[in-house]
Amino acid sequence: MKSNFVAVILSGGAGTRLWPLSRRHYPKQFIPLFDDKSLFIRTLERIVPLNPEYIVVVCNEAHRFMVMEYLHSMGLKKCIVIAEPESRNTAPAIALASLWLRARSVDGPMLVLPSDHYMEEDNFGRYINDEIKHATKDYFITFGIKPMRAETGYGYIKIKNEKLPTNEESTQSDVRLIDVEEFVEKPNQTKAEAYIKSGLYYWNSG
Repeated sequence: MKSNFVAVILSGGAGTRLWPLSRRHYPKQFIPLFDDKSLFIRTLERIVPLNPEYIVVVCNEAHRFMVMEYLHSMGLKKCIVIAEPESRNTAPAIALASLWLRARSVDGPMLVLPSDHYMEEDNFGRYINDEIKHATKDYFITFGIKPMRAETGYGYIKIKNEKLPTNEESTQSDVRLIDVEEFVEKPNQTKAEAYIKSGLYYWNSG
């Protein structure tokens, strides 16, 4: 039985920060990095057990056949592959998938996943199922990570009127819904340190 959400996997990145291992025509999401599996394969393995109504992959035209080969190797021949003639980053890729789904009268929550993240698998399904319930109430849900240091390479999420939980509180309840005030792109070191000190910022998980 399928669920009532759509999984959209964004796979159009060039992977330039992992150069020279990652190259334009073979970006990092397709390179076997962990247990001889690519990050793209691991993303598919996380989402398939949740039985989404559709799996839509948005990729660069140059990687279309590579993506299709991966999908076929996993027996996922009915996935939808949308090839961008030119990469335009996250928002246009999500908009493209949304327009494709709308044109086919597909309704329901849309789970957007990057294809180049590494994460622990244990609680992923539980987190997603919990948040989909809230997304059906007309909320946009994004995942924030409690920062461990003043990192300048990440984006940040500023939350409203509520400081981050202490380590003890985090162990008691590791999933919380908090209103977002704003998203902040990669700060300099001084700003990143101020964000951590304020207790009002999460790392943006993407």
